[in-house]
Amino acid sequence: DAPASALGGDRWLLCDTAWPVGLYVASPSAIDPSYAGRHCLDILVWQDFAAVEGWQHTRRGFRPAEYDAFKRDTATRLLDRVGREFPDIRATIKQSYTSTPLTNLDYIRSARGAAMGIRQDVSQQGRRHIRPRNKTRNLFLAGQSVSFPGILGAIVGATELCDGLLGEGVDLFHALQEMQFP
Repeated sequence: DAPASALGGDRWLLCDTAWPVGLYVASPSAIDPSYAGRHCLDILVWQDFAAVEGWQHTRRGFRPAEYDAFKRDTATRLLDRVGREFPDIRATIKQSYTSTPLTNLDYIRSARGAAMGIRQDVSQQGRRHIRPRNKTRNLFLAGQSVSFPGILGAIVGATELCDGLLGEGVDLFHALQEMQFP
């Protein structure tokens, strides 16, 4: 119930030899006033697909007890690590939810459960690339994993999407200036 006051509304990257890239820790409720008394803590860590690969052919909701134990152990280790930096956090936690690359694979079908977009290589181009318009009604995509990789890909993808929504030849700069945003 208590906010993660020790975080001070900041985002943290904790480096640790147990986690090759580090732990990203944030409390959205300490940053965003719209949470209105509800509090949460996000802990993100890079996890290689190899850690869950043995369970890749199992189905969500029907995975073996070993997988659940793996997730509980990982969550405990993450919370213990964050607790060393922010001792008041652990006592405030009532519920925790975990996900792994298998969760991403189940819900978004990303290759090998990738959380931060897709792996970029030549095979993604052509007929296989993610397109701004897709089969989901009223869902349009833009970003570094759509069409082309990196910052340039984000710019090209956003321009392609705007062009598709606004019509070819529209002056995007002036069209955006005229749009009304809430």
